Amino acid sequence: MNSIGRGLRVFMATVMVSSLLQLGTVVASSSAQADGFAVTATTWVNIRSGPGTRYSKLGILYKGQSVKKLGRHGVWAKVKYNNRTAYIHSYYLSTRVMGARKISAGPTGTRYSVAELNVRTNSTLSSQVVTTVDPYTKFTLTGRISNHFSEVIYKGKKRWVWTNYITSATPKMGSKSFSRSSKLPKVTGKMKLTGRLLIRNDDTPNFIAFGKLPKGSIIDVTGVKRNGVVQAIYQGQVRWFDADWVVPISNSHKNPNKPLAPAAIGIRYSKSNLNVRASASVHSTILSEAKAGTHFHVTGKIKDGYAQIIWQGRPAWVAALYLQSTNNSLLTLWSKGLDDLLPNGKRIVKVVHKEFPRVKVMYGVRFDTFPDHPSGKAVDIMLPGNYRNNTEYGWQMAKYMRANAKRLKIRYIIFNQHVWNVKYADRGWRRMSDRGNDTANHKDHVHVTTY
Repeated sequence: MNSIGRGLRVFMATVMVSSLLQLGTVVASSSAQADGFAVTATTWVNIRSGPGTRYSKLGILYKGQSVKKLGRHGVWAKVKYNNRTAYIHSYYLSTRVMGARKISAGPTGTRYSVAELNVRTNSTLSSQVVTTVDPYTKFTLTGRISNHFSEVIYKGKKRWVWTNYITSATPKMGSKSFSRSSKLPKVTGKMKLTGRLLIRNDDTPNFIAFGKLPKGSIIDVTGVKRNGVVQAIYQGQVRWFDADWVVPISNSHKNPNKPLAPAAIGIRYSKSNLNVRASASVHSTILSEAKAGTHFHVTGKIKDGYAQIIWQGRPAWVAALYLQSTNNSLLTLWSKGLDDLLPNGKRIVKVVHKEFPRVKVMYGVRFDTFPDHPSGKAVDIMLPGNYRNNTEYGWQMAKYMRANAKRLKIRYIIFNQHVWNVKYADRGWRRMSDRGNDTANHKDHVHVTTY
């Protein structure tokens, strides 16, 4: 009788699940597996190591991107991300049943990566990353698109890359920039930002964000408005901004004979991030936001607590209180993202400045699919000059970091395709698999991740 009862319960459960699947309303319990489901971001959302905001960020899932759903934990979706378990808040996700991948026809020809780019075995963020390529890497398109990914031929094999990170523009010979296939659109006027806005690379829902511009910034617009965004020329490139948060500026009062900025009498540095204004007033237009450590050419004129500076060839104003004669910023020429590091990361930068003065370039906070750099815990210390001739100098830095790991609160170090981790300190320097190029193999820089 018991075996009959168990069989009946199994049969009824199967029928119930089958019915729910047809209705599309299955809800997984906290321990349930949902291997047949994928979740898609309805806006960009943080991917975390655990089910809560107190857990560290592993990356960002952008609008339209999908990952495989493994189950749920309360209001958090348990997902597979870069071959590991991660969590995303369900409020920012839509769920669909995973079936056969939808393949559509796309363009063929040659494309180049516009940034560091993961090359995957399949067209999902859950698929294996074969390698990470440098900007300006050349691909051949097969003409197949799936889930915002393009199929490409890479080293003789079919692989998949994120479509928005490749371009048909060809790199200029001997330089790290792209040549333009056509002239930039004509500027028809200027607009002012009424809020802090994303700098978008295109007008599609799957845009890439190149940072933000502060409220009050002035942009050159072309008169094109599409999909709720306006086209602008920013830093010599076509960019797009939310149309609901920009207002036109009249050019009727411009004086074409307005004199250029007066001569500079010296240089001052900003103590912190600082608004550059059109006039000496807190209510005046913000022309730009300068990072801590920015050097200004000052004219010596002070008005209502503001110091006059020369900004892009014209007079402008910044709060005099936040200027100083020496530069205490961690930033040096060509370095980026150092002032946004967490305290342990900043300690590494200061140690490098003191102990290894030949180093001129370091990188801190930046976008990455791995959490180290976006979290402010990692520093890339670039080898000086021709890195192939300075491998020994790199090992000097790497071994110094290892010897002082406890004091500097270092978690792990990577250099020259070798890794040393505090957790496995007794194993020494362990060789890593080939990632495809010298930068990915850490031959041109020492990577340090702190706690």
